[in-house]
Amino acid sequence: MISTRWRIASLLFCSLAPLAHQSAFAQDDPNPIAGRLAQGVREQAPNHGMQQPVPRALSWLATKQADDGSWPSTGSRVTSTSLALLAFLANEPGYEKGGHARTVQRGLAWLEHRQQALGWVGDAMSGLGAYEQAIATTALLESHRVSKRSTLPIARAALEALVRSTNEDGGWGFSRWSSHTSVVAQVTLALRTAGEIGVPVPDTATRRAIEWLRACRDGDKGGFSPAPQTKDAAAPWHPATSRLATAASGLLAERLLGTSDDERNTIRMLARKIDTKSIDDLEAVCLTAEAFALGAEAEPRWHDRLAHALIAAQSKSGIEVGSWSPGLLQGAYREGERTRATSLAALALVARERFHVQHPQDVAAEPTEEPVQVELPERPRAVGDKPIAEEMVEDEEIVEEPVLQDEPIEEHIVTEEPKETLEAGGKYGGRGRGRARLAQRGAPTANAISKGLTWLAKHQDPEGCWRAASFGDRCPVSDRCEGAGLAVTDVGTTGLALLAFLGDGSTLRTGPHVAVVRRAVLWLKQQQADNGMIGSEATRMAHYNHAIATYALAEAYGLSAYKPLERTVQQAVDYIEKARNPYKVWRYYARDGGNDSSVTTWMLLALSAAKDFKLNVTKDAPRYVEAWFEEVTDPSTGSVGYTKRGENSSRELGKGTLFPPDKTEALTAAGLFCRFLLGQTPQENPILYTAADTILKRPPSWNPDDGSIDLCYWLFGTMAMYQMGGRHWSDWTKSLGPALLDTQVQKGHAAGSWNPVSAWSSDGGRVFSTALGVLTLETYYRYTRLIR
Repeated sequence: MISTRWRIASLLFCSLAPLAHQSAFAQDDPNPIAGRLAQGVREQAPNHGMQQPVPRALSWLATKQADDGSWPSTGSRVTSTSLALLAFLANEPGYEKGGHARTVQRGLAWLEHRQQALGWVGDAMSGLGAYEQAIATTALLESHRVSKRSTLPIARAALEALVRSTNEDGGWGFSRWSSHTSVVAQVTLALRTAGEIGVPVPDTATRRAIEWLRACRDGDKGGFSPAPQTKDAAAPWHPATSRLATAASGLLAERLLGTSDDERNTIRMLARKIDTKSIDDLEAVCLTAEAFALGAEAEPRWHDRLAHALIAAQSKSGIEVGSWSPGLLQGAYREGERTRATSLAALALVARERFHVQHPQDVAAEPTEEPVQVELPERPRAVGDKPIAEEMVEDEEIVEEPVLQDEPIEEHIVTEEPKETLEAGGKYGGRGRGRARLAQRGAPTANAISKGLTWLAKHQDPEGCWRAASFGDRCPVSDRCEGAGLAVTDVGTTGLALLAFLGDGSTLRTGPHVAVVRRAVLWLKQQQADNGMIGSEATRMAHYNHAIATYALAEAYGLSAYKPLERTVQQAVDYIEKARNPYKVWRYYARDGGNDSSVTTWMLLALSAAKDFKLNVTKDAPRYVEAWFEEVTDPSTGSVGYTKRGENSSRELGKGTLFPPDKTEALTAAGLFCRFLLGQTPQENPILYTAADTILKRPPSWNPDDGSIDLCYWLFGTMAMYQMGGRHWSDWTKSLGPALLDTQVQKGHAAGSWNPVSAWSSDGGRVFSTALGVLTLETYYRYTRLIR
C-alpha cells in the first residue's frame, strides 16, 4: 500500500515538468492547481455571488500596501504580504496587465529583497518558522507561474531552504523542535506548486511528510492531531492551530500528496463544524475550502453556502469596506491582522476555482438566496457502527475576540494645569525640572534631549504609536528620514519613546508633551489582549514588546495618578507573573522553558515600576531574578551570560560579524542595574564593584567600523554607572558625551535623531535609536540614586 501511494505522490511531484511550458491558465489542464482561473473565475463567479466582494477585497488590500511594497501585520509582515500576493495572483490571471499590476510587482519586489543568503525569506524573529517560509515560497512560485518576469531562482532558493528546515521527525513546525499539521500543510502546498512548474522536489521530503501525516491521523474521531503523541506542538497564538484548522490542514496535505485514506469522519466533522451561516475561524474556513475543492465535496452547494456567509461578513461601509474583521481569526489577533483576514477570505472565495478537479457530476448551480443544506455521500455502515454524531468530539466553544472600546483619555483627565508642575517622589523625584536644571548649568545634554524629544514627537503616528518601519510617512517628501526598522517592533519602540517623554517629566496630566503621552498610552492600551498580553504573541519579540510596554504604562499610570489605567497595567503585570518559567525567569514565549538575561532585565524593569506605584507584584519573581543573575555571573569578572555563565550577548542572525558580541558588556550592565533594583549594594556584595570595573573596560565609542556601537549597552551602562557613582560614573561620562552628543543629527528633518547604526537598530530603526539615545541622556534625572 505504501509503495502504491508513494508512486502516486511521485507522479504528482516529479513528473510535472512539461507543465512548466504550458499556459498557466489553460482551461483544459487537468492539474487541480495549475488549471487556475482565467475564464473559470469569470464564468463561475456569478454562481457564487463573487463579482463584487472579491474585487472590493482586492481594492481594499491595494490601499493598505505600505510604501515599501509590504502589507502591515502585528505578527509577521512576511506572512501578511505573502497571503495578500496569493490573493492577487489567484484572482488576477495575467496580473502584469491587470488593474493591480503595480501593487503585485511592488509586493513581489519586497518579498524578493527579504531573502537572505541561505534562501530564507521569513523573519527569523517572528517565531513562525517554516510556516511563513512555506507561504512566502508558494507566493514566489505562483508569481513565476503567471509572470514573464522570472522569480524562479529566488523561489528555488526559498524552496531549498524550506526542505533543509525539515525536523528530525520528518515534518515541519513553528520551530525546529516540534512539527505541526498546519505547517506541514503549507509546506506540502509549496512542494506541490514547485512540482507543477518543474522544480525538482526531493523524494525524501515528500515520503517523510506522508509518514508524518499518517502518524497524526485520528480516524476514529475525525481529524488530525497537531503532532504524533503530543497536544502541545504549538503555542495557542500560532496561526491555523484550532482543532478545525488542524483537521483541515491534515486533509488538505494528504489530498495534495495523493495519499488520503479513510477521510469520511474528517469530512463529516469539517462540514458540520464549519458553520457556513456564520464564519468565526477564517483560517479553518480557507483550509477546508481548499481541501474540499480537491475532492468530491467540490460540487457547488457547500461552496455556495460558504460564499453567502463570507459575503455577509464582509465590511460594507466605512474606511474598511471590502475587508474582513481580524476578530474572525482564532488567537490573539487584533486590528493589525485585518490584512491577513481579508486575504484568507478572498482565497476561500475562489478555492474551488483554484484547486477544483472536474468531476462528472459537476453541474453549475443557480444563485441561492438562502444557504442550502450540505449533502455528503453516505457509506455503507457495518453492524454496530455508531451514528456519525455520536462519534464526534465536540470542539471547545469558539468565542469571537471582542473589539476593545476605549473612551478618549482626555475625558478622564483634569485639563486645568496645576499651579505647580507635577513631580514624582522617591526614585522618580528628579523628573519634571531635571532638564531645566541641566540647562541652567549650561550642560549640552539638555539641548540634545530637547531635540531628540522634538524629533520623536514629529514622527508619532496619528494613532499614537511610533511605527518602526513607516515612521518616514511623517516626513516631507523632499527630506524623508531614512532608517526603517521592522513593524513587528512597533509595540516595543512605542514603549521606549513613551518612556523618553515620561522620563523628561511629561505625563497624562502635565508637561510640554502631554498630548504625545496621551496618544501613546491609549494606543498601547488598545493593543492589550484579554490575557493581559500587550502586542502580538506571534513573534520572538513578543516578550520584549510586552515588557517595555508594561514598563511604560506602569510609569504613565503612577506618574499621572491616572486611576482608569490601573486595570490595564495590573493585567499586564499579571501576564508577566504567569509567563515566567517555574522556578526560573523568562525568554521569548510564556513558560517556554528557556531563560535569558536580556528579556529578564526588561521584565524586572516593568515589575519594579509597577511595584513602585503600589500595584500588586508578588515576591517570587524578584527572588528568582536574583537567583538567575547569581547563576549566570562570572565571579572573577562580574560578566553576565546570555542563557548561561560565560555566554556572550545574542546577535541578530547574520549580524555577528558586523557587531561582534565580545565588543559589548550589555548584559553585564543590565545585570548590574538589576542588582540595584533588587536592593543590592556594592558594600554588601563586592561583585557589583567587579562588574562595574569590567564595564569601564568597554566605554562608549561611536565607531561604525569596529562594530562596538550598542545603544542598549550604553543605556544600561549609564544607568548602572550612575547608581555606582564616584569614579565609575565620572569615567563613564567622559566617553558617553562624545559618543552621543557629537553624533546626534543636526540638520534636516532627521535633526535630533540618531542614525540606526548600532546593534539591533535594524529591528527598531531610527525610532529605536533615538528613544534609547534620549533615555540614556535622561539618566541624570530619570531616577534618583537608589543607594545613598
